[in-house]
Amino acid sequence: LAGALPQFPTLQTLWLSDNSIGGDGAAALAGALPQCPALQKLWLDSDGIGDDGAAALAGALPQCSSLQKLQLARNTFSESAKEALRDAKTRCPTLTELEL
Repeated sequence: LAGALPQFPTLQTLWLSDNSIGGDGAAALAGALPQCPALQKLWLDSDGIGDDGAAALAGALPQCSSLQKLQLARNTFSESAKEALRDAKTRCPTLTELEL
């Protein structure tokens, strides 16, 4: 899926909650997110994302120029990963909702 995302540059909403994408899936998705310039809302609740996946997502957030809402509730990452995501949110000016 992550490899196909750049083919949909007008995609605004992506709901992947409850799909068990895990850390590898989150890392692959993080690599594709900067190539989705219109993406505004992303749901990744209950996907088994751990610290590595959260770190990859945190690294991608500052490059997500339209992202407004990111849902990451009920995943398995630690408090330090949550802090990294909160810090990344401060470098993503359009991101107004981050649910951890």
